[in-house]
Amino acid sequence: METWRYFHLTHRYHRFCNPTSAERIDELGRLLGLTQEKRLLDLACGMGEVLLRWAETYGCTGVGVDLSPYAIRAARERHAARLPDADLAWVHKDAAEFATGKRFDVALSIGASWIWKGFEGTLSALRSLAREGGLIVSGEPYWREEPDDPDLEELRDRRRRSDESYLRWGRHCLGFALWAFRVPRR
Repeated sequence: METWRYFHLTHRYHRFCNPTSAERIDELGRLLGLTQEKRLLDLACGMGEVLLRWAETYGCTGVGVDLSPYAIRAARERHAARLPDADLAWVHKDAAEFATGKRFDVALSIGASWIWKGFEGTLSALRSLAREGGLIVSGEPYWREEPDDPDLEELRDRRRRSDESYLRWGRHCLGFALWAFRVPRR
């Protein structure tokens, strides 16, 4: 089965493609001080729920980028159904290759640090797309407790390979953190 189809089938009923909640995303939007004037970039946006939610609440504009044709199609459908007049764009592209001459007030990537080979690479990529004084946001899973199972390594490997494994064996043991940083002014 094609990878993006697999992820579409396992995520299609999720609001967010990561283990976070609407309440946490709403709180993050408040903490970021989002307003109508803010332009956002969501790399590896999934089905666009974060941008859609913040556009609904704050009137933000933005761009969502994702490599999955299924996710981008779902984001466009949700946009048309919920906020047809919102200034949001959806780009079907590898986030690692996304480039634009514009800088954003907030650049974020939630749960996709694998694209840039880890947390540091993700922060560097986001920083290059945020304006001076802007904000960058990264979200990643972390172990809240060590499962004391003799098959721990196999469980971790399965978690990395598929969300189905995560939902079946790891959800109670895995937390999810969102970090926000301000890009320094020069």
